[in-house]
Amino acid sequence: MILSWKCALVLQVFTVKFLRSWSDTRKICDVTVKVRRDSLGTPLSSTSDLAPNIAVLELNFSDEEIWVGIPGSEPFGCIGNQIAKTLIRLKNSPGLCVKFDANVQYSRLGQAQSSWRKSDKSVNLMIEINLHGHSHSSSTLGRILSNSKIFLQPPDIGLGDVTYENPQEYKIPEDLQLELANAEEQQNLPAQPLIAEASLLDIDSIMDHIPQPTFLQEASVDSRIITTLAKHQKEALNFMERREMGDLPPSLSLWRGKVSQTGLLFYENIITVTKSSTVDDPKCGILADDMGLGKTLSILALIVSSLHRALDFAIQRTSGASHAWINVVPSKATLVVVPSALLLDSWTEEISKHVMAGTMKIYRYHGERKQVDLQELLACDIVLTTYATIAAGFCRGQSILSRIEWFRVVLDEAHYIRNPDTKQFRAISTLPAYIRWCLTGTPIQNTLEDLGALVKFLRVPILDDTKVFRKHVITPVSSGHFTNMQRLLEALCLRRTKDLLNLPDSNNRYETLELSEIEYKVYRDYGESCRRAIDVAISGHSIKKANHHVIQAVLGMRLFCNEGSIALQKRWSMQGLPADPIEALSYMQTNGQSDCALCSCEIQSIYQIDDHTSGVLTNCQHLVCGECLPDYETDLDNNLEDERSQCPLCERSGPRDSFIMKFAPGSTNAPRTSYPTKLIGLLHNIKNQLAMGKWSVKTPTIDI
Repeated sequence: MILSWKCALVLQVFTVKFLRSWSDTRKICDVTVKVRRDSLGTPLSSTSDLAPNIAVLELNFSDEEIWVGIPGSEPFGCIGNQIAKTLIRLKNSPGLCVKFDANVQYSRLGQAQSSWRKSDKSVNLMIEINLHGHSHSSSTLGRILSNSKIFLQPPDIGLGDVTYENPQEYKIPEDLQLELANAEEQQNLPAQPLIAEASLLDIDSIMDHIPQPTFLQEASVDSRIITTLAKHQKEALNFMERREMGDLPPSLSLWRGKVSQTGLLFYENIITVTKSSTVDDPKCGILADDMGLGKTLSILALIVSSLHRALDFAIQRTSGASHAWINVVPSKATLVVVPSALLLDSWTEEISKHVMAGTMKIYRYHGERKQVDLQELLACDIVLTTYATIAAGFCRGQSILSRIEWFRVVLDEAHYIRNPDTKQFRAISTLPAYIRWCLTGTPIQNTLEDLGALVKFLRVPILDDTKVFRKHVITPVSSGHFTNMQRLLEALCLRRTKDLLNLPDSNNRYETLELSEIEYKVYRDYGESCRRAIDVAISGHSIKKANHHVIQAVLGMRLFCNEGSIALQKRWSMQGLPADPIEALSYMQTNGQSDCALCSCEIQSIYQIDDHTSGVLTNCQHLVCGECLPDYETDLDNNLEDERSQCPLCERSGPRDSFIMKFAPGSTNAPRTSYPTKLIGLLHNIKNQLAMGKWSVKTPTIDI
């Protein structure tokens, strides 16, 4: 049986060196090579029946070298020494009977030829080598290549009737394939109502199958809320009021009463089995309804209905001796924390829309408005701020927000604090508060550690210890036991999906667009270059990681569809990030590296004027939020010497004015004369559907 393998590292591909003159002797990859003549002097002609754009190459083996050339011509270069040694070993191994076929794209060969003629230095050419042999040689060949860190991949050129087999590829046994197929069929069965079954390992399924409380009622809504609440919003209000006022049925309590052998009453934690003489249920929770179900309106209804409770709290806490609250002053206010200044605007609009004018005093603690007297904040009912603002103040140790014991702290998009190791989490979690709420449609984004971070912020007794949470929640789930997590979520979390509420599905419209002929050619060529780069990385012979290439490819192809060919022009800087700062931020977000280098707050936008949550990018690849930028520049000024400074984060030196990348959104070097198909189609739809709803853009991907 004839088999075929392709030496995947060839997709790097094998480095072939061209030397300038045929009397020149140089050391290449630890091999001394003497080129005798200019073998590329003749015009290229078709040498392959495989494809019109492919040239067949000839490999000439010696004891220590492999020379490469066009059939009928003198060799023009050699393969790197380490790779050559491995291939020579394969060729000389008794019993292997390996045949080598090499080819190269004409475009690459022509580029190498042109570069070789213009320079006085050797140049690299990437080629592909396919290996052919018998099935009995497969395992031996795979072992030799693996020991040399060379890995095979499917050939690019059609094999015809030749069977392809990769001896380095793990083959799933037939019986296991059958089990996997059966498991896939089982996944298509209707979901069970409880998450206690081990078949529901998927985190989304776990969240969507939290048992729904049966005792919830439609709470009465304060008349100062001028918008009519839906049934599920009134039930959410009832859930939150019960948690805040301690009116908890057994299903909302993490404790159960028991009687000891001596007849004494005590309480036992239903998750950790910890014993206590009192019930210690926290005044907190997670509202995790699907996006679009009105979490903001529900929490506003809660704030308005509890204005009297908030005032009573502040009065009671300040009625005693003043030394009890001299460092942290009790307040009637609810502190609402959001990810960006854009959402500050959104909350302000929602309050104006749903709450009767004059009901509450609102203050936006952000930007220049951070210069405020403590008494003014204490007189407010709602204070709006951002995660970045709190984190920056925490890092400087001078935040006025930490001097107030808030009646309530509400985190909008609470999954932003899912990493408890960041300064942002420490800043948020240390805020003094009587009541704590998390609003998020995705309390578990990646792992159960995300839920653990929210539990830690909520200060759920006992379980707010990370080790305890892992022992009693995460570890059982990893073993297929969901009881503890089910009890925790049922007590603290209220989540309704559109399916559970029988709400109409959203009207999603998908429109398929055809790229123009020119666009398709550029898109295809760029995709091919990315595929080869990914293959190289997988082979283990690239400086950059494979995931880096994958992200680069996806980002580049997406931006090409959005912006056209201009998106691919000079995309990547010498530092390995996209040259365009917005692309760089998108790339860093995909890699999970979009936190401020100083305060660890998550940066969602870049170079947005008058938005202190927006960040800037330094030439040494640091993201710095607007809150921390003055401190960063002050450090640069302090390190200034002879108009040069040093980055306070990485100690990189350079001209003082070169550290902060300058960028003006929407700026281009020349006016555009054409626009991509996708943008034209989008603008056409927007023009025709403006009357159907409000448009908003969270991240400026497309500059209209």
